[in-house]
Amino acid sequence: MKQSNASSGSARKEGVPGAALMNALWTKARIKGDSQQDLARALDISYPYLIALASGIKPVPQMSHDKLRNAAQYIGVPVIQAFLMANVLQPSDFVMSLSMDDRLQRVLEAMRADPMWCGFAPTVAVWNQMPKDAQIALCGMYEHAAQTHWLSAPDHEVSVPPPSKNARRGRALAA
Repeated sequence: MKQSNASSGSARKEGVPGAALMNALWTKARIKGDSQQDLARALDISYPYLIALASGIKPVPQMSHDKLRNAAQYIGVPVIQAFLMANVLQPSDFVMSLSMDDRLQRVLEAMRADPMWCGFAPTVAVWNQMPKDAQIALCGMYEHAAQTHWLSAPDHEVSVPPPSKNARRGRALAA
């Protein structure tokens, strides 16, 4: 039986950067019956460095890529998964985020290519002089009619001024 089994050490608490990787390493070491020293050797790091990683003294996201590759091999996951577990990469790193202007431009291009809408698409000169809210509104109407979703990202907001007192009073009288 090996001394100082890895299960006697403490892995990082959830929510701490790199906790998922450290917990997976500790779990795998426990399953394999490896000691903390065995785990450190498998990762090609010193035992004190392993303990510093586990205790949070050293940040897991700053481990070298070679050490993260060793960790991936030890726990049996693809290297990219170890990078995610170590918080070196985030899922959002794999998604291209378009600015609102880029999304509006794509909707405008689609509108100009759509035989039903090309007559309503503004010229470049008109488009460039339109207020942003008007561009968003026009593209929103096109999206609704064409059932597309270029604009449906959470980072855009249309500023709508509150109705004037006269407009509110007129609605109240009409009701």
